[in-house]
Amino acid sequence: MEEADILSDRLAVICDGKLKCVGTPLYLKNSYGDGYRISLVCDTGNEQKIIELMSKIAPSSKLIDESGGSMVFSIPIHLTLEIGQLFSLIEEKHDSLDMEAHPDLKELRVMLKDVGISHTTLEEVFMKVTGKKKSKYVTKD
Repeated sequence: MEEADILSDRLAVICDGKLKCVGTPLYLKNSYGDGYRISLVCDTGNEQKIIELMSKIAPSSKLIDESGGSMVFSIPIHLTLEIGQLFSLIEEKHDSLDMEAHPDLKELRVMLKDVGISHTTLEEVFMKVTGKKKSKYVTKD
C-alpha cells in the first residue's frame, strides 16, 4: 500500500467485484480515513492515566489500540485544532506553551517516552472501505 500511495495518481478500491471508491491517495485518506493517528509510548502501568489526560487535552480523540505501554489514538481530520498542543509536545517547544495554563499537557509530557503523529494510511482506508477489519474498541458516536 505504501508504494500505491507514493506512485499512484488515482486509486480504485474493488471488493467482492464491486467498486467501493476512486480518488487520489490524499482524497481517499481525507474522505474515508479517521484523520490523524497519535502514537504514545509510556511505561506500563501508566496507560489509564494517559488515556484520561488525552481525553482532557483532545476530547475528540478515540483510543484505537493499546498494548504494553503503547497507545494509538485517532483524531478526526476536521478537528485538528485539538492537536496543536500535541505538536508542541512533540517539538518540545516549551516556550510556545504556558505550562501553568496547561497542567495536563505538562503531566503528559513527564509520563511519555515517545510521541508520534501521522496521517491515516491507505491500508487503514482499504480496511475501512472493504469492512475487512473491525476495531477491538467499541466507540460511542
